Amino acid sequence: MIKHIVMFYFTDKVTEENQDEIKQMIAESVNKIKAADLEGVIKLEPVFNIVKGMPDVGLYGEFESKEALEAYQIHPEHVRHKDLTKDYCRDRVLFEWE
Repeated sequence: MIKHIVMFYFTDKVTEENQDEIKQMIAESVNKIKAADLEGVIKLEPVFNIVKGMPDVGLYGEFESKEALEAYQIHPEHVRHKDLTKDYCRDRVLFEWE
């Protein structure tokens, strides 16, 4: 099994006033990916940090294999999610392990 976590800081487009709305949009978008029932995807979970000054948002995933993770990366639902969130997330940090 491959575990995958990616973390981002919010951009300046995320303010105190719209932060809850943006978090909800991200969570709903991840749920759309999960609903697509991608083969080999065990778990996808949006996470939001409660520690200030650290990355604000993350995505935790578990995949049956490296091939399943690679297929997820190019799947249209994942591409849609990246396009949707690109203006709100910056400075990606990625960590994957078996």
